[in-house]
Amino acid sequence: MRQPWRFIFIGPEQTESFAKKVAATYPEDRQQNRLEYLREPTAFLIIVMDVPESQKQYDENFGATACMIQNFWLLAWEHQLGVVWKTNSHIYDPQVKEILSVGKHEKIIGFLHLGYFDEKPAPKDRISVAEKFTAFKE
Repeated sequence: MRQPWRFIFIGPEQTESFAKKVAATYPEDRQQNRLEYLREPTAFLIIVMDVPESQKQYDENFGATACMIQNFWLLAWEHQLGVVWKTNSHIYDPQVKEILSVGKHEKIIGFLHLGYFDEKPAPKDRISVAEKFTAFKE
């Protein structure tokens, strides 16, 4: 029950100004590309995680946060809300942390790009369970 996460919501009325601020953190030759990319979602949900000193607690925090994101994602899809978890390089940029008021002992885990879709995307092929599963043998 550690619940090491917090959320920052960027709604539709703020996405343009937010996209400009984040795009401005990139080298000048990439800013237009990043601005166009960041204009695509209707909204963003930024996931921020507490960063403890212990590696064990960090791993547990990250696992718990990833599970929470997956649960959010599944619930959102039930309501026809498209969600994509993005971990672009700007999540590691100190300027972006400053824009979002992310604390010294916090980490941006990702940007969830949110938006409604006209048609549910077709499922992609997955690697079979047989290729991903082994059993320990003595």
